[in-house]
Amino acid sequence: YDILELLEDEQLKCFIAPRDLGHNPKTRYDDIALGIKNSKCFLIVGSKNFLDSDECVKEAQYAQRINKNLIYFEIDEYAHKQFSYSFKHINTIDAVIDQYGKFEQLLLCVQMNVTENEETRKELKEELDEIIHRDDLSDELYRKEQRERIAKMEQALANISKDESSVAADLEYTQS
Repeated sequence: YDILELLEDEQLKCFIAPRDLGHNPKTRYDDIALGIKNSKCFLIVGSKNFLDSDECVKEAQYAQRINKNLIYFEIDEYAHKQFSYSFKHINTIDAVIDQYGKFEQLLLCVQMNVTENEETRKELKEELDEIIHRDDLSDELYRKEQRERIAKMEQALANISKDESSVAADLEYTQS
């Protein structure tokens, strides 16, 4: 619930069905639909758990059908491949590498979607674009470092394999 705390600390009202609904099973789906209709945007935390929940996916599909702005906060790379391409008009925030580091993007994106003042929305968009650019550079640097680390490990494994082959050949020679 770190994301919920982040948004509510900024005085952004959030609708969370398990928390905000009564326990009347007869009205549950109508209440969820009303909550989605009354919202200004729909936030999806992209994870395998989300994808495994038919109810959550159907809620996201409903939000799109009624033209809600969708924000996809991707915390699981698997979920991205399976989900985000099937939706249009979706703002995707890639938080796979650093979920907490992307909270600033998320907050600005939500604020941009809920504000009604066009000038404020424009300012938030400009700030968000700068932060996305900064975070993209940071993510790319991280990915480059990871690729270099993997290449070094692969080289070390190849050297070990090569050494083992030469030891095996020496053993074969001494046994014959």
